[in-house]
Amino acid sequence: MRRLSYQEFQEEQSAFGEAVARCGHLARFCSDISWQCAAYENLFGFDFGLEKPMQPLVVEQDDNWLVFSERRENIYYPFEAAWMFGCPVVGAPVESLELLESAAAKFFVNPVGFVISGILEDSQFHREVRVLGERSRQFDEFGTTDCLSIDLSEGVDAFLGRRSRSFRKGIRQMKPLDSLEFEDASSDAPETIFPRILAIQSTSYKAKDGGDIFSHSSYERFYRSLYQRLYEKKCIRTLFARCDGQDVAYIMGGVSGSVYRGFQMSYDNEYRKFALGNRLQLENIQRMCEEGVTHYDLGMHSPYKERWADNWESYKGVFVVL
Repeated sequence: MRRLSYQEFQEEQSAFGEAVARCGHLARFCSDISWQCAAYENLFGFDFGLEKPMQPLVVEQDDNWLVFSERRENIYYPFEAAWMFGCPVVGAPVESLELLESAAAKFFVNPVGFVISGILEDSQFHREVRVLGERSRQFDEFGTTDCLSIDLSEGVDAFLGRRSRSFRKGIRQMKPLDSLEFEDASSDAPETIFPRILAIQSTSYKAKDGGDIFSHSSYERFYRSLYQRLYEKKCIRTLFARCDGQDVAYIMGGVSGSVYRGFQMSYDNEYRKFALGNRLQLENIQRMCEEGVTHYDLGMHSPYKERWADNWESYKGVFVVL
C-alpha cells in the first residue's frame, strides 16, 4: 500500500486511467483523472466554504485506488463532490473496498467517514459496498446524480431506428439550411474557444432564465481547467454551428477510449426556430460514430434528453464510517 501526494497522483494518470477503464461499475469519464483533478482544483468550496483544497487521500495497491479529499474534519469526500458523477474507489469491487478498510486502519487513529459516490445501482460493486456497510460503524445510502446515455455501437441508423415515430418524423421534416455550416474546433487552443462559447451562452435561453452554468465563477474555472487538460491530451471535442459566418451554437465534450461525455451545449435563442440543438446533436453523433465512439454519456438527467437516450443509469452514494 502506498500513499501518493497530489503531484505523484497526476504523474500516474496513465496507470490510474487504465484502472478506471477496467471498471464496468462506474462512470468511466467522470471517474478519471481529468474530471476529478479539475474539480479538486476548482470546486473545492462547493457547499463547504473552503478557501483552498484540503490535502487529498490518494492510496494505491495492486491497481486498486482510493481518491478522496477531506472536506470536513475527518470526513473524506470524492474530489468532485458537486454532482458526484465519479467514484473515488477504483478497482476490483472486493479488493478496492478491502483497501479502503486497510487504509482507514493504517492512516487514522479515530473513526473516519468516507463519502463514496458514483456507485452504479445493482452492480457487483454496489452489492459489495452494502456488505462493507454491515461491518461498519455507520452506513447510510443516498441517491446521487442519474445519467442518460446513448448506445452507438451499431451506428447512427440503428440509433435512429430506436427513436420514437414522432422523433424520426421531426428529423425528416427539418429543412436544409443553406447558410448553416459546422466547424470542428477541437484542435483550437482553449484561449480562443472560450470567448466564443461564452458569447453564445450570453445569447441563450439559459442566460435569460438565469440557468447559465458559466455565470458561476467556480464552474467556469472547472470547465476551463477540464478543457485545458483534455486539449493537451487531444481528447476534447468542440463543434460550432455557424449561420452566415456567425457562431450560433456549440456543443463540447470529451472522449476517453470509446466513451464520449457531453459537457455543455447552447445556442443563440434568436435561432430557436431552426432546431439548432437537434441539428448540432445529430451532427455530433454522426461524427462520434465515425470516430469509433460506442457509448455517448449525455450527463445528468433532463427531460429533453430522454428522447435521445437509450439507457437511464441510476447511481448511488454512501456515507460509511470505518
